[in-house]
Amino acid sequence: MSNHQIISNTIISLPDIADEALPSCPMALVVDDDEQIRILLTKILCSDGCIVLATDNAETAFEFIHDFSDRLSIVISDIQMAGKFDGLELFRRVKQSFPDLGLVAISGDLNEQVRGKLDGLGVFAFRKPFDVLDLLAVVKSLLPQPLIETTR
Repeated sequence: MSNHQIISNTIISLPDIADEALPSCPMALVVDDDEQIRILLTKILCSDGCIVLATDNAETAFEFIHDFSDRLSIVISDIQMAGKFDGLELFRRVKQSFPDLGLVAISGDLNEQVRGKLDGLGVFAFRKPFDVLDLLAVVKSLLPQPLIETTR
């Protein structure tokens, strides 16, 4: 079973692997105001060997990205969220400051205008509800190293 810690609306989750393997695990950030989506993606990514941070807003996410930029490999974010800025603005800021991070958008409302903006930023986009296996395949393709086997 993965090791999860919940602080406020943030989840920190470690894969179920030997402690000495943790430094080589990729780190993912999940951003969604829907708690069920955050938990689902955290469990899936963690069970596949990622260290996962998850939060419910773009402002906290951008702080995490700054704090963990040396470890973070991928950001998966909803587009429409309450707060000072939404997922699209998060992707713009990330692309400007951290252009090498893998970016994946998940949204229930992916119209052509939004999809065009995401494409222009190099963001992979999935409409909710999405196929988890398709999303996981894209995530794996964006990671700089293969995932480590967990003891699930």
